[in-house]
Amino acid sequence: MTWDLKGFIPWYKGITQLRVFWARPLISFEALKVDEGLVIRGRWRYRRGEQAFVLFVNVAPEPEEGRVNLYLGTEELDCRKRGVVFFYRTDNDFLELNQEVRVELADDLRLVEMVQRRSWGFFVPPPPGRVVLLALDDGPVGSVYVNPENGNLDYGVHVIRERWRQRIGTRLLVEAAHYLRERGLPRMSVVRVLGRGSDKRALSFYRANKPLLELKACELG
Repeated sequence: MTWDLKGFIPWYKGITQLRVFWARPLISFEALKVDEGLVIRGRWRYRRGEQAFVLFVNVAPEPEEGRVNLYLGTEELDCRKRGVVFFYRTDNDFLELNQEVRVELADDLRLVEMVQRRSWGFFVPPPPGRVVLLALDDGPVGSVYVNPENGNLDYGVHVIRERWRQRIGTRLLVEAAHYLRERGLPRMSVVRVLGRGSDKRALSFYRANKPLLELKACELG
């Protein structure tokens, strides 16, 4: 997957409802392709429209000969905040999934709230227009919000802590990918803001499921 501003910009604008540090409702927006990746210059609707620069770079954990490992390079940058974005093909070859739980469309957000509070400790309702998938066993064990417009899994995949490492998260990834593929979307994405706890576990999970592309987001001071 190569940089394509025509494809990236609509995706980027579509996730501004998440209100993470590099994706908020925009006042103005400019994107510039550079050798290191992509620089977004935006003014967001917070702090009186403060302007910030966000650098996105391609992560190359095992660079080919002659290729710069941009992952290491970003660690040396003076980033006020950091994040990561994973892109997957919706026909991706994911890890082995849990076949025992059932996944269905959620019609009761109270069950989704139970999952999130037992996953990351608090509840964030889905933005308007999201499809909510719920994994069930004896009760709710996992959930994910799917944006059917740009393929993003808003706020990531959630599984209750006592059911971690049972392939339930992978099952939700697969079900979300299937839903999007049936609607003609070739890719899906997951956004993660770093520094909020459980980063190592979450990043290991998303990387193990063979993303097509991983981007580092760095808010430059």
